[in-house]
Amino acid sequence: MRLLRRATAIMAGLLLAACGQAVTPVPQDAAGDAADDAGDDVPIADTVADVPVAEVTDVAVDVPVDVSADVTPDVADVVDAIVDVGQCAIDDDCTAQLTLSACQLPKCTAGVCAAVKNPDACCLDSDCDDGNECNTHKCDQVQHKCTNVAIANCCSGKVLLQDATFESGQDGFVATDGPTNGNVSWQQTTWRAHGGKKSLYFGNACHTYDNSETTAGACKPLVTDTQPVATTLLSKTYLLPKGKNAQAHFWLWLDTEPPYAKTLPAGTCDPPCNAASSCIEVAGASVCEPEKDLLSLQVLAQDAPPATVFWSTQIGKTTLGDPAHPDGWRHIAVDLSSWQGKSIQLAWQFATKTNANNGYEGIYLDDVVVETICPDLGKILCSDTQSCDDDGLACTADTCTDYSNAVGQGVCFHDNIAGCCLGDADCDDGNACTVDTCTQNVCKSQPDASKPACCAPSLLFTDAFDTQPLTNWANSGNNSVSVFWRSNPKGGNPNVGSSGGGGSLYFGNAIFTDYDDPSLPDGQGPHGAACAKAIQLTAGTNYKLLKFDLNMDTEWSDVPAAQYLNPPIPGNSKLDWFSVQIFTGGTYQTVWSSDAILGTTQGKWQPITVSLDAWTGKSVQVCVRFDAGDGTLNNKPGVNIDNLSVGIACQKADCYWDADCAAMSCATCQTPVCSAAACTCQAVSNCP
Repeated sequence: MRLLRRATAIMAGLLLAACGQAVTPVPQDAAGDAADDAGDDVPIADTVADVPVAEVTDVAVDVPVDVSADVTPDVADVVDAIVDVGQCAIDDDCTAQLTLSACQLPKCTAGVCAAVKNPDACCLDSDCDDGNECNTHKCDQVQHKCTNVAIANCCSGKVLLQDATFESGQDGFVATDGPTNGNVSWQQTTWRAHGGKKSLYFGNACHTYDNSETTAGACKPLVTDTQPVATTLLSKTYLLPKGKNAQAHFWLWLDTEPPYAKTLPAGTCDPPCNAASSCIEVAGASVCEPEKDLLSLQVLAQDAPPATVFWSTQIGKTTLGDPAHPDGWRHIAVDLSSWQGKSIQLAWQFATKTNANNGYEGIYLDDVVVETICPDLGKILCSDTQSCDDDGLACTADTCTDYSNAVGQGVCFHDNIAGCCLGDADCDDGNACTVDTCTQNVCKSQPDASKPACCAPSLLFTDAFDTQPLTNWANSGNNSVSVFWRSNPKGGNPNVGSSGGGGSLYFGNAIFTDYDDPSLPDGQGPHGAACAKAIQLTAGTNYKLLKFDLNMDTEWSDVPAAQYLNPPIPGNSKLDWFSVQIFTGGTYQTVWSSDAILGTTQGKWQPITVSLDAWTGKSVQVCVRFDAGDGTLNNKPGVNIDNLSVGIACQKADCYWDADCAAMSCATCQTPVCSAAACTCQAVSNCP
């Protein structure tokens, strides 16, 4: 209103000036000042009524006015100026005047433009708060749409005592390390994480808990310098409420020395060994041998001895290799109902006891939660006889998570399935050089073709087998002194390279005719492996691919493809079986086998591609293995390998072999296959 009064006064003055009358400033009395301050509550007329118009028009003009000069503002200009005081008439008038985010709309109010929140869009998770304490509030930063999902085990009055994500620090956890730990300690890391971008890791910069390995020393172990390591990670103190059961749960990624039972003969101990030991046979006797490299969790309570509620032996001292948890993360839950009303602390303890075999990756903790349990236990607790209800969400596993300290009892968390997604935002890998998409609940991160600088293809290892001896490879596990992996100077692929074929890596005899060894005991066929020198698969999101040319001519060359069944008799050994394995951390894992090509290439060269992304950041050895299985029909030319390489690629096909499509769901009488580098469903012949 003040602006309108001034505009009215200016208009009146200009009109008087246009009529040749002089204008003197109009003094404002106290009432006028008060009216200015009061705003719209004071009528405009009240602010000018004190000065008669005649007094204004009768004032003498002391300064001559040159009427020929154009000094009078055009009335239309003044009117335009007054109209410009208002910015808009409708909301659309504000679109060009405001810079709007994806979650804002233009709004015209009393002629003034303003940005207001778009009720149908979001920019922050807080924009999605629906007022329900038992819902998560997540904003999809790509689609700007809210997703509110019910929180498992949530109820009114639930008490959350700890929710440690380690995104901004160690969240109150304090570590006490052994005197010989050296460079091995608990630290915040982005190397692996279950939720968010960070977790808490026990290890060193070389991603082992071998304290002789340093980045300055190229992460090579120095056996003479290795020392045992030990640690205790202590939580803050929690006062568990009276009258409420409580639980602790956390996500664990674990890679430590395997239990004795996996490397030594099993014993039959009576009574059975405790959880910290394994029963093995030593010199013909069964003994309980205390495990090394053992992780445990204890509950420390007032006026009570420490109570161990979890041993890593319960999960085989590793979280790797479980098909149900392909990302290596396991959800561990602990029942705290025995400590109701008490103050407690949680203590994770780990000790190697010796300086041997400490080259494993170590321990990662993430998303540590201590909370009370809802009164409606029927939907939360589960057991051997009571399963979890289906929550109706495509990306959650409705399975019972067992309490580590309560046999046959557990809790329903409805954990997210690793790699499953509902939208593109769920697939963000934090790398600006990838395009992250969600297709059929599966995340894919492809290098961004619009940013060529983001990818630099390179070779990490290559061998064309054109030189002798095989300096990059070593034989292992051979049962024959005449048939094993060797260099074949004329066995290379003639279709590749300028050498006209060159050499190859060959499994067979010294004259390169077959893989038969009559000197072996009856029924036995030759078998053996050759492993390349260690290769460091550098970290990053670009693809790690193993490629080689394969020429395979075995007894399966004479069998129709439709009749391939290996082993022919279930429970027996496979016959003439070739496989590619990755050796790291003391274990072998098969990544490809001749089952994918039905046991033969019919003596022709065929290119093979295998993804090694699962071992990104690790030092690995590529091993090739052949097993004849028995002593018959071993007079075939055998296996030749040429032009083997491990490298970083900027593109990767959706699949290379049918096995890559195993997770795809198909209708009845269909099976998933890899066709033209894409997974598809193919009809099964003779299916009813």
